[in-house]
Amino acid sequence: MTGKLKRVTVSRDELESRVRDLVKQNQSLYEEARLDALTRLPNRRRLHEDLGRMYANADRYARPFALALLDVDDFRRYNSRLGYAGGDRAIQRVANLLLEAVRHGDTVYRFGGDEFVVVMQAQDLDQGIYVTDRLRAEIARTSPSEGEERITLSGG
Repeated sequence: MTGKLKRVTVSRDELESRVRDLVKQNQSLYEEARLDALTRLPNRRRLHEDLGRMYANADRYARPFALALLDVDDFRRYNSRLGYAGGDRAIQRVANLLLEAVRHGDTVYRFGGDEFVVVMQAQDLDQGIYVTDRLRAEIARTSPSEGEERITLSGG
């Protein structure tokens, strides 16, 4: 099948407008790819990118940071008793509770499944352990809503 190509003319202003729109869309996709769809927390990809900068800053300015990996205890129970939607609600609840409990400047990431990472700026190992224990205790103290179960975390 043969056909003639049709010449399309576009003004410079229209072309520049289309390019600006494409740049905005690409930026939006870039940012969206670094967020967890369920919790809207930064995801593992974003964590790996951020850790590179944090290590460089820690070396350059001799400012430590601590990192805690937190895991929801016996998470299978939520999915088996409450279904996958109940498990999703539990993950969202943990994400929200962690966001409320961390200091301004610290970052909570969804690492995957029922695992979260908290990066604590300007904290050494002892301070990081203290903060991790405080986060675990705050989550455990939080009263569940009706139809939900108490959530506890393990971490280090």
